[in-house]
Amino acid sequence: MIVYADDADFICQSADIATLIETEAPAVLAKWSLQTNTSKTEHTIVHRSTTALSNRITRAKDEDWRITRKLGSLLGDAENVSRRKNLATAALHRMWKVWLRPSKTSEATRLRLYNCYVLPILLYNCGTWALTDSVLRSLESFHR
Repeated sequence: MIVYADDADFICQSADIATLIETEAPAVLAKWSLQTNTSKTEHTIVHRSTTALSNRITRAKDEDWRITRKLGSLLGDAENVSRRKNLATAALHRMWKVWLRPSKTSEATRLRLYNCYVLPILLYNCGTWALTDSVLRSLESFHR
């Protein structure tokens, strides 16, 4: 079980156990004056692609769990890195005027702004990633 604030995720090896938890949880939570919001309940089945020669596109279709978002991150590492790069680019563009007028701000200030506002978005939750060499090179290239 993974819990953060008011969200709880149950990780089960069997659909039967997940069903049991889903039916028993409302009664258990009611003891603490809590309730489940069944309209927000999601089911995600994590499995590996069975296609022997799967490329990235085939794998993405077969492993749709990779685009499931949990605590602001996508479950698929490569997909999450791609999303993080897009979000970091958007954050950088919001400060575009600072970069267009280098005479008004020093390089040190621009680096501090990048390190404070862009880099945390890019590397959010990066401690959980298991990156391939190609995705890691892509991330390093983006950061440069």
